[in-house]
Amino acid sequence: MLADKDIAGSLAPLAGMVDTWLLADLDVPRGASAAVLATAINGAGLAGHVECFASPAQAFARSPELAGENGRIIVFGSFYTVAAIQHSMHLVDDRSDASGLHR
Repeated sequence: MLADKDIAGSLAPLAGMVDTWLLADLDVPRGASAAVLATAINGAGLAGHVECFASPAQAFARSPELAGENGRIIVFGSFYTVAAIQHSMHLVDDRSDASGLHR
């Protein structure tokens, strides 16, 4: 998620719906760190276990183990976050930039 957004306000609609938050640093100048996101989650009183990762790809790699067979995995944040996951899943090719758009 981008640091200049209303992080707590963006996460508030998910209150009571998330068991585990897998938070990742975002390697763009405006990106909020996983630690900043964790602070926002705790400050907003949102329930759930929190784990922090160096990248969205690392967080996503951990998600199937935690979700189990019938769990849901939600990728939430900026377009940069979603693009990083798409790239890690090979849904975009090397011609795509960090936003997932072709160069």
